[in-house]
Amino acid sequence: MKSWMGIAAAASFAASGTAALAQAYPVKPIRAVVGFAVGGQIDAITRIVAAKMSDGLRQQLVVENRPGASSSIAADLVAKAPADGYTFYFTTNAVAVNYILLPKASPEPIKSFSPVSMIATAESVLLVNHDLPVKNVKELIAYAKTRAGQMNYATTSIGSPAFLGMEMLKYLTEIPAEMILYKDVNQAGVDTASGRVQLWMTLLTPSLPLIQAGKLRPIAVSGPRRLRAIPETPTFQEIGYPTLQAASWYAILAPAGTPREFVTRISSEAARAMQFQDVKEKLATMAIEPGGTTPEEASRYLNDEMERIRLLVKIGALKPES
Repeated sequence: MKSWMGIAAAASFAASGTAALAQAYPVKPIRAVVGFAVGGQIDAITRIVAAKMSDGLRQQLVVENRPGASSSIAADLVAKAPADGYTFYFTTNAVAVNYILLPKASPEPIKSFSPVSMIATAESVLLVNHDLPVKNVKELIAYAKTRAGQMNYATTSIGSPAFLGMEMLKYLTEIPAEMILYKDVNQAGVDTASGRVQLWMTLLTPSLPLIQAGKLRPIAVSGPRRLRAIPETPTFQEIGYPTLQAASWYAILAPAGTPREFVTRISSEAARAMQFQDVKEKLATMAIEPGGTTPEEASRYLNDEMERIRLLVKIGALKPES
């Protein structure tokens, strides 16, 4: 009897110790690792959100930029970090794309990380040169199919959400458009506006000045809702393409095995941070929609992205490194 009482007491003590640890968390600064250089979009988002989260957690989230290998260096660092609740990865779709395209150099997202929160999204817009005689996607399809070999589209990154969205559009509609790869997003916009290329799918921020100047015509946007800056432009869902996704998303991931109570705490603080008006206003200047999901919702986002990229590999739009 005494031995069973001793075991029960020990279990009770362990449980109370775990609860106390969870209540005390965090007791030291937390690393917020970013896979891109200072000044980029995910870096800016991380710093905006981390400042508010630091207030709520009463511990500093220290932003640590580890650029290189399309963010795979940072991903690998976090995947191998102790799963103790003091290292988190602030990342983009790149975490999924990199693994599919560069499996030898990038950690497997589903096995290597515990999703925490999808903190924000930025949808893409499909644009045509203003002189192109098309006002919508239906007219674009009809126009393009009579001009095989004459239609090109601009992109600045193979594997980016906008590139993936454009390739999916080609797959769904059989638009015969060839990719023109640009190093500079501004030059891509200039060449589309001048008619050197006919199509461009991109985030709203770099294209909005050209839209407002009447040089580019938006004909569809990704995502579940129309964009506030161009409310007349329908979504792909509205016009019959519900599976076409082209959002850049920004998420928080933890090393796999991070205690659930720590993941939940960080997720709750991220959701809370996204509700501040000044956070919403800062993100709005970048045409970014605030999120703040549960870990389960973030996991679904990640799984859906992996499946979408695998489909694009299957249809030949992407070619993994062997």
